[in-house]
Amino acid sequence: MTIDLVDAVPVRLGTKGERGRKRLDVGDGFRSERHPILNVVMLITEECNLRCDYCYIRKQPRTMSQAIARRSAGFLFEHAPPPPAALSITFFGGEPLLEPGLIELVHAEATALAAGQDRPVAFSMTSNATLLSAANVEMIERLGISVRLSLDGIGDAHDRHRRTRAGRGSFALIARHLERAAALPSVSVRLTVSPETAVDLPGSIAWLGERGFRSISFSPVIEAAWSEDDLAHLYAALGELHRMQAEWPGVRIGSLARTGQALESSGERWGCGAARSFVAVDAEGYLYPCHRFVGYFRNGPGQRVGHVDRGFDVDAREQYIVANHSSSHAGCGHGLFRDDIGAEERRCGNCSLLSVCGSNCMAVNEYMTGDPTVPPPINRVLAQIEAAASLQSSGAHGSHFDPCRTPAVEGDQ
Repeated sequence: MTIDLVDAVPVRLGTKGERGRKRLDVGDGFRSERHPILNVVMLITEECNLRCDYCYIRKQPRTMSQAIARRSAGFLFEHAPPPPAALSITFFGGEPLLEPGLIELVHAEATALAAGQDRPVAFSMTSNATLLSAANVEMIERLGISVRLSLDGIGDAHDRHRRTRAGRGSFALIARHLERAAALPSVSVRLTVSPETAVDLPGSIAWLGERGFRSISFSPVIEAAWSEDDLAHLYAALGELHRMQAEWPGVRIGSLARTGQALESSGERWGCGAARSFVAVDAEGYLYPCHRFVGYFRNGPGQRVGHVDRGFDVDAREQYIVANHSSSHAGCGHGLFRDDIGAEERRCGNCSLLSVCGSNCMAVNEYMTGDPTVPPPINRVLAQIEAAASLQSSGAHGSHFDPCRTPAVEGDQ
């Protein structure tokens, strides 16, 4: 597979709302009834004990009522494919461990529904790791919940952006729980990488691996303003991570594995399961294509696809199902193609970086460009870097790619 690592040009981010959202044609394969729900992401509370400065979820004292929590679980089973298809519920926030009672309630409700339909149901949670007390860990183990810990790194790398309500760094609150967390039966760590912390990424992953974590991934903050130097640091960090992964097979750096697999794939494909196989439920029971839509658009009505008490807004959901399909994406464009390249050839479905690029995140697209089918140019820039680092590590790519020639990305985030 050939990857076209073209020199990119300076781009500007933060154009959210400047493009009107167009109506998409809904073919037979995109009809709502053809896409049963397999997972519900429940924002059981929209409050959090941290104030991470890049977080897309608005912090507000809204917590699900017990009635909405039960209905959310019931909604999943009502809109699922027939048994024995497996279902899952993800506890999200805010910080879900602020509401352990609701976690217990939803688990009991969903487990009873699953038993009545003779089908399995699994549970997962994303947590900032500050509230992993002995009691909460006991609950997690007893209920069989898979946990993803969301961190930025270790020490100062974590504290730079992840602070408490009082403005203090939060790593000390997390460090005291990490030994207990690493011993959980099903636990992974996801590191959020900002421009300032890219240089710290290899050291943070090594530190976590030395303390027993065996599944670690990372994700750049798409909304941030990445300079040339920041992108060069990210490229260097990825090269170091590839070397670490080769020497440390006991720790799986999931983001590297996904990039390698993506480079081997081709053809039109779906993005994630947003609106298609899963939905998010906010604290008041409104349905959104995914949890990012809840935060980016401040629980706004324009992105809702229904309510757990009233069911789907079928038209709204189908528009997002179409947008989810990679072939519908218009392509990042914005100077990354020659003038003689036609619009059809610029579509994401024809791009050699499609499987690496984040163009299939409808929430990021709509937030940053105003259109869920139009990705911001930073996606391609980051995809170039990730692909180049992966190919460089495998020996499939020459040394001529210079990350320092990747453009500065201006923004108003």
